Amino acid sequence: MPLQNLILGRYGFGPGDIYYQVPPSPLHRLKPDFRASMFYNGYRWEHRTNALGIRDDDFFTRADLVLLGDSMVYGHGLDFRDTLSENLERRSGLRAANLGVQGDYPPFELARLEETGLALKPKAVLFFTELDQDMEDMILRRPSDKDVQALLSAPVLENPQARRLEPPPALAWRSWPSVKVFRFMARRALRGLKQESSGPQPSADLDMDSRAFEVFFRVIEKARDLCSERGIAFAVVFHPQTVRERALKEKLAAALKEKGIATFDLGPAFAASPLRGALFLRGDGHYSAQGAALAAQAVYEELLKNGFISEKPGGNIAV
Repeated sequence: MPLQNLILGRYGFGPGDIYYQVPPSPLHRLKPDFRASMFYNGYRWEHRTNALGIRDDDFFTRADLVLLGDSMVYGHGLDFRDTLSENLERRSGLRAANLGVQGDYPPFELARLEETGLALKPKAVLFFTELDQDMEDMILRRPSDKDVQALLSAPVLENPQARRLEPPPALAWRSWPSVKVFRFMARRALRGLKQESSGPQPSADLDMDSRAFEVFFRVIEKARDLCSERGIAFAVVFHPQTVRERALKEKLAAALKEKGIATFDLGPAFAASPLRGALFLRGDGHYSAQGAALAAQAVYEELLKNGFISEKPGGNIAV
């Protein structure tokens, strides 16, 4: 399967792959107006983006909700209609911009908020995190103090029409992932093998890297501040897979609460579902179509409960 993923997968920077990268920026972006037949771990799905490089059938310059996250939000393994964002749109009647990108971690998600999310002038921004994976990525990638400071002080693009609506010149496209990408993938694989051989690690192992946690928290706080300055509601959403690092999750939730940052936890909804085993792709771990629908329903209920949206008589939604 790893060999099939390497040959048939499209998570790369080649002509038929879905990303482009303009050095020296490490951010991998989805190619605008691009379609590809995707394959990974035996699953096939259709990938398409609009002119802003957002996974959507339609072009738009305004959105009610902006969803930030990694492959869980992007919809790895799922056709467009089955993604979390599309389910949320159908449930709420609101435009939900899917800014999820495979392999993203908190600093990249903040960069996408600054580059694209705020320009869409949403009413609410949802910052999704699978905490176990995000903390491991923070530890493995170890962004430098210089990179973190540059990210936290980056200028914000306020006008979506000012963004490039076509791929960059061919010379700016990378044909192969950089050496840094290969190193990161190798370290991540070795870490996974070590954990499999020694069993689940206690939360203290990840919590010991206090700098990773600090940067993670600063990124979320910066995202909240950017939204607050513009009158945009903001919440951190915990995916249900965060089970190994319960103590770390509780610590983060408490720190966010102290700062007045709302949190939505999808765990209880998934734990209570009779579907359970059908909520994730077998042998892969990402949301199945049923899981994405349940996550969207849980997010919708949290939005209502926390006053982000309100339901009017007749079933209409107000933001």
